[in-house]
Amino acid sequence: MPEANPYKDEIIISWVELHRDARYLSGVLHDLGEWKGIIAITRGGLVPAALVARELDIRHIDTVCVVSYASNDPTVEAKSEGKLQWLKSVEGDGDGWLLIDDLVDTGVTARAVRERLPRAHFACLYAKPLGRPVVDTFVKEFKQEKWIYFPWDIDYHFVSPIKEIRYAARVLDSPFFDPNMETNIEVLPSCISPGGKAKYEPVVYGDYLMERIDKNYQGRKKSAPAA
Repeated sequence: MPEANPYKDEIIISWVELHRDARYLSGVLHDLGEWKGIIAITRGGLVPAALVARELDIRHIDTVCVVSYASNDPTVEAKSEGKLQWLKSVEGDGDGWLLIDDLVDTGVTARAVRERLPRAHFACLYAKPLGRPVVDTFVKEFKQEKWIYFPWDIDYHFVSPIKEIRYAARVLDSPFFDPNMETNIEVLPSCISPGGKAKYEPVVYGDYLMERIDKNYQGRKKSAPAA
């Protein structure tokens, strides 16, 4: 029986919010003194590291590359975080360096990096209760069961005004716009130029509908708790 998904809620971080939090974090780090450079934990720490580097005028930037998530499926990521694969490390113990990441979740990855760089100052934008003790400085704390979407995880789409949506819903209620799931849909002959070829291949309405649902709601479906 599959293990239950530990994430029961989600939050989307916008570019504006992330940039604001990175500037706040930079101000805190600036007050702590001078730094030799930044070590970003890839890949999540790359964008925050770039923002902090700009604010603190730090030019020396390195990375530690460790893979802790087994796939792009958030539910799998949460369960396999204990399996770490080191792709790149850095020399030294981190003394005088900033160690930057976007989020510390369960703390498994953070503790592994901390063991290699025990004297680095570990800073991140966001933390959860299990990972909070590992970091030195962070901006916001979220509940452990909340899944966080960063700006690079999502895409933005145009949304029609409510009035237009409701009008379209009334029109689409008619049988003409709501065919049987087995209906075959193809380009009308009158829409094909003489000697030309249809731009779209015939498709069964039910197959097309499910394909669009999977594409548009794939992320939400994957992050939903397992039945």
